[in-house]
Amino acid sequence: MPKTEGLTEDQRIIRQAMDDYDLAFTAESKNRIDMVDDLKFAALDQWPDDVKRARKNRPMLTLDHLGQAIRKVMGGIRQNMPSIKVDPIDDGADKETATILEDLTRQIEQSSNARNAYLTAAKFQVKMGYGVWRVVTVDNQDDIFTQDIKIVPVKNPFTWYFDPDAINPQKDDGRFVIGSVTMSEARYKQEFGGEVPVSVDRQGLGESYERWYAPDSVRITEYFVKSKKKKSVTQLSNGVVLDSDSITEEDIAGYQAQGISPAKTREVKVDVITYYKLSAFKVLDKKEWPSKYFPIIPVYGEEENIEGETEYRGIVRAAKDPQRMYNYWNSAAAEAVALQPVAPWVVTANQVKNYSEFWDNANTNQPYLPYEPDGTAPAPQRTAPPTMQTGLLQQAQTSAVDIEQATGVFEAAQQPTTENRSGRAVIALQQEADLGTSQFGDNLASSIEHTGKVIIDLIPTIIDTQRVLRLRGEDDAVRFIEVNKAILTPDGQKIQHDLTRGKYDVRVGVGPSFRTRRIEAANSMVELARVFPQILNVAGDLVAKNLDWPGADEMAKRLKKLLPPGVADEDEELEPEELQAKQAAQQQQQAMQQKAIELEMREKEVTIENKQADTAVKQSTAVKNFSEIEQNDVENAVQTAELAAAAGNGPLLNAALADIARLLQNGGNPSLTAGAQQV
Repeated sequence: MPKTEGLTEDQRIIRQAMDDYDLAFTAESKNRIDMVDDLKFAALDQWPDDVKRARKNRPMLTLDHLGQAIRKVMGGIRQNMPSIKVDPIDDGADKETATILEDLTRQIEQSSNARNAYLTAAKFQVKMGYGVWRVVTVDNQDDIFTQDIKIVPVKNPFTWYFDPDAINPQKDDGRFVIGSVTMSEARYKQEFGGEVPVSVDRQGLGESYERWYAPDSVRITEYFVKSKKKKSVTQLSNGVVLDSDSITEEDIAGYQAQGISPAKTREVKVDVITYYKLSAFKVLDKKEWPSKYFPIIPVYGEEENIEGETEYRGIVRAAKDPQRMYNYWNSAAAEAVALQPVAPWVVTANQVKNYSEFWDNANTNQPYLPYEPDGTAPAPQRTAPPTMQTGLLQQAQTSAVDIEQATGVFEAAQQPTTENRSGRAVIALQQEADLGTSQFGDNLASSIEHTGKVIIDLIPTIIDTQRVLRLRGEDDAVRFIEVNKAILTPDGQKIQHDLTRGKYDVRVGVGPSFRTRRIEAANSMVELARVFPQILNVAGDLVAKNLDWPGADEMAKRLKKLLPPGVADEDEELEPEELQAKQAAQQQQQAMQQKAIELEMREKEVTIENKQADTAVKQSTAVKNFSEIEQNDVENAVQTAELAAAAGNGPLLNAALADIARLLQNGGNPSLTAGAQQV
């Protein structure tokens, strides 16, 4: 533990951040060195420096057979991008709200171009075994009082370090996440103000001060720290658990109107994440991150724990040696061919003595070669050219097979031969190839699933007021909906589409895109229509709707109008203007219904007030039968009871009612006694 005696709160935080950074940096140093080498190798830096020096002026070909394997794995990820699904898991959640959250999450992914963030991380994952993206909150462009959730890529995953003691794949069980960038003195002044110190005490910056400070630059760090916090929670009579500190008197009144009341309260420990932005000298920003999950989401490739140290790698690590050999053998073959002597001519001295200018360049591109006939020798002839060693090409082919074995990506799956083009054979080959690289897609899906959990956990905090949200369905259809809206029902006031209540679970679906599945559905429908042509009479519009060609939607609308009454959904036949008008009419009808409910409730209140007034008249008439002293006592007791009832003072109300009952019983008037009990 760092020594914190005599330090201010900011100094203590800075020192803790430095120590955590050094801890993670040391634990990841070997991994990071190997990962950098993997990236360089994948970027075609495939000849070691010592070999380059030894083979100076000799062929050094780089034939990137490994790159095709990387592109094949990335192509599979692109075609089977995981999608986030949301399911309700408690009484406070419902399927309709789960659908809203799912469509909202999809819209967040679309608006922030999350696909780019996922693919950027996946590229690093496949190459070197580690990639990162993050979830952020940004101010709403249209409403400065609200915020939006975004998913952004991390172009340099080496800037982020995770708690080395974390065990879970997404490191969400760790104590901290830390990331940093180095900026110039000028940029630091522009963004944060203040001066960068010319010199500092090295002892004050810890062991690795060079990672934090230089005379002309400074390191800016983002530091997420998780801690435990005690919190009081309340369970309502309907099973919903709420934060006790967040429950207002208005909330209690609303729950009571619905017949819901607090059942029990207890204290629990919850995870709280604090965000710091700091330099080596100053805490620049501090705030609580509104989620129990870290917003930095890693995705790993292959993972191995060796003697307590975790090693991460992609497909490049194991394929380096066969790729180097592939380059070497092909370079050797090219060199052998280039250095082979050109087949010489066999001539006599008499045949070429007068044509030396031609025969000195006989192996160049000469249109003709004159010579003198020699009766003692045949005409000039070439000797047979030397043959290249076949072992060089055989070794190159062997290295290519070794690359496939090391990466798990096979040529047969990439380019099926003619005899393997039958449906089942191609599918079997593809599945076999996917088995060798399936861990990359599975790990990516797990990280995207965790991203959904982060978003669902953020939504109740970020979107906690009445707002109109843009939602995106699985088919990319866009709709707008108003959430967290208070409406009046016969049972009292309720919140429509309440995103702040209930618990929801997140899962991912992996498979072809919606467009691909739509085309497959259309093909299946066409095949079914060939067997049962009568199905077009009731589902012809669905076939046309799923076809992938221009005018399919218009064709579907026209076919739908030909369907029998009651088969088609009425709303889908309406034009956008008609549908909007219908929705407006429905909203007007809903408003009228709410107005009627308000009038009904007001009538009930008037009826209660009339009964109370009638009871008061009866009481006053009965009081007249008493003496003046008795009348004053009863009237005072009645006034006390009314005041206690209005203030909600139960003990005082009970005492006043008891006094009234006693006085009336002494007066011997049973009817008035009954009236007092009604009050």
